[in-house]
Amino acid sequence: MATDAFASALSTIEKKIGKAIKPVNQNLLCKKLITDSPRLNYEYGGGIKIGCFHRYMGPESGGKSTICTYIAAQFQKHLAEQHPDLADHKKVVYLDFERSFDPDHASENGLNTRSVIDDNGKYDPEGVFVLLQPDNLEDGAIALEEMIKTNTVAVVIFDSESMAPTRTVMQDEFNKANFGSGAKALKEFCNRFNILCANYNTTMFVISQERAQMQAMSHAIATTGGYALKYVASTLNRVRKIENLTEGSKIVGIHMQVRNYKNKTGIPFRECEMDLFYKGGFDSTGEFVDFLYEFSDDPRLLKHVDCRSKGYYNSKTVYGWNYHGKDSFVEAINSGEVPAVQWDAIKDTIQDIISHEIEGQEFTGDEDQLAEQELTKEKAEELSNAEIEFEEEELKKKTKMKKVDTEEVANLAAEAAAEA
Repeated sequence: MATDAFASALSTIEKKIGKAIKPVNQNLLCKKLITDSPRLNYEYGGGIKIGCFHRYMGPESGGKSTICTYIAAQFQKHLAEQHPDLADHKKVVYLDFERSFDPDHASENGLNTRSVIDDNGKYDPEGVFVLLQPDNLEDGAIALEEMIKTNTVAVVIFDSESMAPTRTVMQDEFNKANFGSGAKALKEFCNRFNILCANYNTTMFVISQERAQMQAMSHAIATTGGYALKYVASTLNRVRKIENLTEGSKIVGIHMQVRNYKNKTGIPFRECEMDLFYKGGFDSTGEFVDFLYEFSDDPRLLKHVDCRSKGYYNSKTVYGWNYHGKDSFVEAINSGEVPAVQWDAIKDTIQDIISHEIEGQEFTGDEDQLAEQELTKEKAEELSNAEIEFEEEELKKKTKMKKVDTEEVANLAAEAAAEA
């Protein structure tokens, strides 16, 4: 009788609030998108989780918008292939509060920017891209919700939450204090869209600008918008430019570091360094070749190629080839000298190793607190280096000025002696 009563209760619940009670089965396993960049997949713990929030933060010009644009292009390229049930999810929405979206730059990273609105303002049924530029966060949320509920939106790029004003800010007179209004609005945004994105398999990438703490002598970093986004995000990633990539005098990309500080569906605290080219995205082939050395002792990889002798890519006993030097091996891959079917088998093995690696930083205690401590330490090191460079420059200036003063005194003394 008790069982019948509970079955009746389940039926009543479904009638009142829908199918909120889910079966515990394979459908609960998170769906992930595997990109063409193995290092990015590694940083995410095997792939990018679909239907949740991912936060990218970092200093200015670090590559946050570029990497999010590249990932959106990867969703357009691979989502239907890897997840046929999401084949209708073809649209990318760029929520542009910074008013800085560059269609040419996005296209160079592989993003299809054919707009859903043509030049005459009419709907284009073949369009797969939406450039959304509302005046405030609330209007942006209204538009986003309508689009996500069509069940055709794969990715939303929110650029950036730091620059998203609320209606209150836009309507009030300039310089009027509105303490906490932005954090409150962003909290409501996160709470609402965390559910919507999960229900409709839409993946949201939120870009955050870093700010220095206002306290004197503080090396801690901060981001705007309160704590809601930090808690709701499935991954928290920090992007930092290490140096520019150049061809002659022309800058063609950046060498960047991406570090994961929080990962609800994978191993946290992974980091990687990658070359991100403004035309073409990441160097996928080069990254896979680098992983051959990092996983050279893995028996799964040794079934295809032996890279335990540094500089050699030996597959004589398996595929009948042996190359010396990364450049020559990459050239052989790109030219087809290494057959695509063989290289695909090697790449699949590397991706399998990445997805099932169990190494990671073990920790106890609160994950968010540890992530914050790691970020503060890293930022302190950057600021410390900047202070050292500043002091060195100041010392050079003082030394130079002292040298000039000494020369002027000597010249004056010589002139006085001559007049005498």
